Amino acid sequence: MISSQYGLQRNPFRGAPDPASFFPSARHRLAVELVSRAITERAGLVLVMGAIGLGKTTVCRTVQEQHRGEFVTGYLGNPFLSADEFGEQILHEFGQEGGRGSSGEVVRALRGFLTRHFRERRPVVLFIDEAHLLGPDVLEFLLILTNVQEKGEHLLQVVLSGQSEFQETLRRPRFSSLNQRLGNRIELRPLSRRETVQYVEHRLRLAGTRKRIFSRAGLEMIWKVTRGTPRLINQVCDHLLRRKEGTGGRIGRREVSRLVGDPVFSPLLFPDGRPVRGRWPLGAAVLVATLLLATGVRSPEFGPVRYDGIGGGGVSASVTMSGTTDSQRVRQQVPASEKRGAGSGPDTAPDATKVDTALSSMEARLAALHQSIEGLQDDIRDDGFAFDPTADAPPQEDPGFSDEVASPRPGKEINVRVGAIVWDDRPEGRMAVLDDRIVHKGDGFSGYRVTAINEHSVELEKGGKTYVVGIVKKF
Repeated sequence: MISSQYGLQRNPFRGAPDPASFFPSARHRLAVELVSRAITERAGLVLVMGAIGLGKTTVCRTVQEQHRGEFVTGYLGNPFLSADEFGEQILHEFGQEGGRGSSGEVVRALRGFLTRHFRERRPVVLFIDEAHLLGPDVLEFLLILTNVQEKGEHLLQVVLSGQSEFQETLRRPRFSSLNQRLGNRIELRPLSRRETVQYVEHRLRLAGTRKRIFSRAGLEMIWKVTRGTPRLINQVCDHLLRRKEGTGGRIGRREVSRLVGDPVFSPLLFPDGRPVRGRWPLGAAVLVATLLLATGVRSPEFGPVRYDGIGGGGVSASVTMSGTTDSQRVRQQVPASEKRGAGSGPDTAPDATKVDTALSSMEARLAALHQSIEGLQDDIRDDGFAFDPTADAPPQEDPGFSDEVASPRPGKEINVRVGAIVWDDRPEGRMAVLDDRIVHKGDGFSGYRVTAINEHSVELEKGGKTYVVGIVKKF
């Protein structure tokens, strides 16, 4: 039970699709309007696509609720049926008898029902969830159903909802006819940063409170770790409220960080075991800095991290090079009295065993560090980010999120924020975070090209002109 200390009358972040909690983001509102119009115009087939958790089922349920007295609706959520079983389920949804057997018999059993409602000008709509999992025979059966017409109009309207991969199925020659008839299709997208804030506040208002339970910094981090996915936003916020039960207080970045770092909860957000690439403003610098500081020593390739400053919430870290291995250095520093025991051979005393054990542990940690850095560099060089934070962004930034803007050369102002600079003596190892995106020298960025990454600034080129942006604040 969510604590009542926040003035909540019910759980604001229930996960089940609920039309009463529908949040009309620009894309979701458009989807409801498109589906409703296609049904009214008797288009026959409509497709609502999107990744897992974006609200496809909620859109369909909302259409059903908004047109409860106008449409006759049925809903099928089990895609793992044969064509005959599917036909029987359709008859059951619309309360019809007979039609047991072939698809032809199902059509004959439905025709009278469909014709009657057609003459009453009441569209009959079949909503089918998880369309990307439907078998080939079922898809062909649906095509037959949508061919049932009178006076040139479709008697049965079918609304399919499924993941975007369904389009790959439609591209097969076998389904070319179905693909052509699915002219009405829309793809849902993740919520933008502004929409995520509005979504959480919308849910809290519906639950009975207007209190600012989440800080702006906390909401921004929720947006980042959930990639704007409504289902994940619900789960993160629900867990955060439950963890705060009995204590009260505003939920901020610290509480979100603790939840995200929970090894039991983090696989929900990062099923592949890695944070989403290209989304963390501090990702590159913090990963390198944390791992290096955790080792407490200089590694063969990377020396200690030197923090140069923080700009717009970002960390600039410099990594220096070292030539002596950790094993060599530590063994050089261990006194001979600790390496040998009285009357014992070299490195056989208990103290020597402890030293070797520590060295082995250190080397294992360094190996993991090097592997992580190599993986990070691979991620940076990969142009395909898991989610583009600028996609579907609002035209103007929410005043609640004030970002520092880098200071370019006089007369050449550009609105680019440098979140972090990771410095390496090797040019190919340098990286920067610009407006929440990790870039390397030579990368394209918002119409510019990254020409150089310096220790405290980044040079961008566009139209033959060079722009220099750097860290704003220093500590």
